[in-house]
Amino acid sequence: MSPERPDADRPDEESWLPDDLDAIVIPDDLSGLDKLLGRPDPDSPPAPPVPETVDTDEPVTVALLLTQVVAAEHLAALCALVGVGADAVASSVGSVAVLTDPAAGAAAAATISRAMPGTEVVLFERRDGSITGAVWSRGVRGDEVAPGLVLAEGPAVLEDLLLGDATAADIDGTVPSAGISRFRALFLLSRRKR
Repeated sequence: MSPERPDADRPDEESWLPDDLDAIVIPDDLSGLDKLLGRPDPDSPPAPPVPETVDTDEPVTVALLLTQVVAAEHLAALCALVGVGADAVASSVGSVAVLTDPAAGAAAAATISRAMPGTEVVLFERRDGSITGAVWSRGVRGDEVAPGLVLAEGPAVLEDLLLGDATAADIDGTVPSAGISRFRALFLLSRRKR
């Protein structure tokens, strides 16, 4: 009789991957995000296209993604699974991914929004003296967001992170994506789906 492998009872990793990653987002009414993001009436004409990059020489010092993922642990698992380095922080409107490489904001927003095709993420970037925000969906940058409105209407943790009053490490319950293995990430996401 051959010795049994310790991981023989584990299912294949692919069987743990949820069929639809929408299962990890808030399933209820998301109309509150429209108000937070300052969206116009849906019957108004569409906004003109927004360029994919901001023309500035100033480096990004803070970049974060506001998502509709409920639990920080699930956002960290998703980031680990798709290769985005971030520290996930829970908030009252959805978890926030504070990117470990602020210069990678656009790439991270595209990757995370592609991984959750039924939702939108908002990328906020702080440069010296200014904050910009844009909605991303299915890997494509969309409308700009008024950061002042988000800071006024959003959760305090978002303001603290954007203005540099706190770092992700300062906030209780922060979950870093670093160190989450692919297997662990798949397990966390599949457990959330059940």
